[in-house]
Amino acid sequence: MIPEARIILTLLEKKKSREKEGLFVLEGEKLVEEGLDHIKFFIYSQNLPVVVKAKEMGIPGYKVSKEVMEKITSVETPPGIIAVSEIRHWNIENVAKDKNPIILFAIEVQDPGNMGTMIRTVDAVGGSGVIASRGTVDHYNPKVVRSTMGSIFRVPVALSNDVEETINLLKKNNIKIVGTSLSAKKNYWDADLSGPIALLVGNESNGINDEVLKLCDETVKIPMPGHAESLNAAMASSLLLYETLRQRTHK
Repeated sequence: MIPEARIILTLLEKKKSREKEGLFVLEGEKLVEEGLDHIKFFIYSQNLPVVVKAKEMGIPGYKVSKEVMEKITSVETPPGIIAVSEIRHWNIENVAKDKNPIILFAIEVQDPGNMGTMIRTVDAVGGSGVIASRGTVDHYNPKVVRSTMGSIFRVPVALSNDVEETINLLKKNNIKIVGTSLSAKKNYWDADLSGPIALLVGNESNGINDEVLKLCDETVKIPMPGHAESLNAAMASSLLLYETLRQRTHK
C-alpha cells in the first residue's frame, strides 16, 4: 500500500490524527469536486472527470487498485476517488459577523448523520454558520463530511469550549438566543425569529440541560401530538431553520 493510502486510512480512523495534521478525507466524486481548491493530494482507481480536473490544477494524484480502495474507504461501495483536504479553522466571530445572522448552535450532538445534515441545512437556508459545543461529534468525522454533501466547504463551523461564555458573547452582539424544550409553552412558529438569532439544539437523548435553557432569551417547543417522544436533532434543526427563513422572506 502506498504511503498516501496509509495516510488516508489513519485520517479516516483517528480524530487525533486529523487534528494533529490539520487534514481530513473526502470520499467520492462529488465531495472531491466540491473541495478541489483545498485538496492536498488524492488517490484514484477510476479515470473520472474530476481526476482530470484535479491533475490540470496540479494536485498530486496516485492511481491505486480497486482492492486498495476497498481496504481504506469507510463506505460500503468503494469510490473511484479519495482526497485529502486541509481543515479550515473558524472562530465564533466568523460565524456571528453577518448583519442579520442565522446561527445553529449544536450542543453535544452525537450522531454524525445528524450533524452533517444540520450543516447542510444551514447551507440550504443561507445561514451564517454552526457553533459546536464541547462533546459534539467531530465535524470532520468521515460520516459527518459525507452527510454534508459538500456544505462543509461553505458553512463555517466554530467550536465552543464553554457554552455559557459563547452565549454571552452572542448576546453582546445583539443575537437572540432561542432554545428548544419540550416543556416550553410557545410553539416555535409563534416566536419572533426574524432578527439576529442563534438556535440551540441539544443532545439526541437529553436535549438541552436546564442550566443552558436559563441562559436563553426564549424557549420554544416543536409540538408533537402523536406518539413519538422526540425528533432527531437534524429534523428539529430543519424545522427551526426553515421557520426562520419563512419569517424573513414572508413578512
